[in-house]
Amino acid sequence: MSGIINQTGARSGVIGTISSPPATAITYEQGTWTPSLQDDDSAFQHGTQLGFYTRIGNRVFCNAHCVLTGNTGVTNGDPNRILGLPFTSSSVASSEGGGSVYFGDGLGLDTSGQNLVISVDNDSARCRVQVWRVTTGTSILQCVNFSADGNFRFEFQYIID
Repeated sequence: MSGIINQTGARSGVIGTISSPPATAITYEQGTWTPSLQDDDSAFQHGTQLGFYTRIGNRVFCNAHCVLTGNTGVTNGDPNRILGLPFTSSSVASSEGGGSVYFGDGLGLDTSGQNLVISVDNDSARCRVQVWRVTTGTSILQCVNFSADGNFRFEFQYIID
């Protein structure tokens, strides 16, 4: 594929072949987003909420860093949610996205035989941290597993309509 992405240094544009008739354009965009960890009703207090994304066509690639400073008002037994994804995910069945947590500190979790993974919900702008256990598979991580001083970094990808 050949084409032009706006001008030198631009952070968004359209990739496509210059031809007649014009080829299908592919959207390319980079930016930031603000991840917010919360339960069903209340958000954790954050010291750092920093996310970056790249969109190429209907694929979105994200990474983020969250540092928690408090959990006042959060219900420990509720499942976690990370809100603020840059785009709403696809509504097509079985098009969920996912990724991994590649750094964690201050998480109330015994990590032997298990990994933390990211699961993007269909038709929404949110994802969840899940725990994948070798013996039993995946389950949603409860808010009790995030301490008031938790620190984690994660990456994931998903499809948009």
